[in-house]
Amino acid sequence: MQQTSDSTTSVGISWNAVVADDIRYEVDISSTAGSYGSKTANTSLTSYSISGLSAGCTYYVSVRAYVQEWVSGTGYVYTYGEYSDQIEVVTRPASAPASVSQTAATTTSITIKWPAASGANRYLVKYYPYGSSSSSAKSKTTTSTKLKITGLSKNTKYYFYVYAQRVSSATGYAATTGTYAYSSALPVLPTKVTGVTWRYDWLNINSVSFSCNERASAEGYQYYIYSYSNTSKKIKSGTTSSYSSITIDSSKLKQNKFYAIKIRAYITIDGTKKYGDWSSLTYFGSQPKTVKITKSSGKLKMSWSKVSGATSYTIYVSTSKPSDTSDMTKVKTTTKTSYTLTKLKKKKISKSKTYYVMIIANRKVGSKTYKSISSLGSLTYYKK
Repeated sequence: MQQTSDSTTSVGISWNAVVADDIRYEVDISSTAGSYGSKTANTSLTSYSISGLSAGCTYYVSVRAYVQEWVSGTGYVYTYGEYSDQIEVVTRPASAPASVSQTAATTTSITIKWPAASGANRYLVKYYPYGSSSSSAKSKTTTSTKLKITGLSKNTKYYFYVYAQRVSSATGYAATTGTYAYSSALPVLPTKVTGVTWRYDWLNINSVSFSCNERASAEGYQYYIYSYSNTSKKIKSGTTSSYSSITIDSSKLKQNKFYAIKIRAYITIDGTKKYGDWSSLTYFGSQPKTVKITKSSGKLKMSWSKVSGATSYTIYVSTSKPSDTSDMTKVKTTTKTSYTLTKLKKKKISKSKTYYVMIIANRKVGSKTYKSISSLGSLTYYKK
């Protein structure tokens, strides 16, 4: 015997035929193991659907074969075989859990929970990544109303479906609800932010903008800004929901100084922000606030204001107005705040030409050098 189907009010069973002429079958169903209950069938078939049952319940079914013979003056005489061993059958729970929510996350796992469903003794959880087809869904089962799903892809969100089941402990047959509890796309914890890049600045109006490698599971990003000389005491912090860039406006950002920034991504679980790891520190600062140029006796003399935290300065010069530093000649990197140029591209300084000068402040930390600006943008060009 075996269970072949289920609903909230019925079970389907089938069994092997007894080989004999005119065999019929009687089906017995009981709510208690080891005892007999209601006789619910009188059939010549080897399958039967028992209806009128309660949702999310366990029953015990046995079948016996019999033959009936007409005896004149008496009527039908029945000869019964022995009952089969009982099998445990189950009906489907009336409904799926009412909801599903997230309780925790790591970079490769998500923990979810849901309220118990009446009549369920197990739950089927299906899940698949945001942006993928539901046909790719994987499945897990649990007897708990909480499940931690591991081995997930980093920086990804997942959809979850939770079904209620009534499972036979004897046969393993699972009666599963057709409905399910459904979640929005739930995130894993974002990994460490990388690729923090200073995009441009307007330090004269106290504004900077950064980008980083996007973490697709992130809800937003948090940042801390420090003085270059004290990276244990933040001077500015904040959060943003932007995935493409982080623009920071602060009167605490001044010209002629380097700063350090670190960024981490976050998600929100049950109203509380959960953070990934901080990025490495990225240093940024302005070009010198003032640059002076004089030209005399075949020399171009330049001087500029000191940028606090700069370890060197790179000098770019051109004789036509540039659109980018690639249009200029890099003539010198120096630790000083002045320099005298006598030749440009092996040609002496001309009295009749206009010279454009750009001073880039650099800060070297370990083996990496951070520049005050990566493109000319709205910077001032100095000429004489």
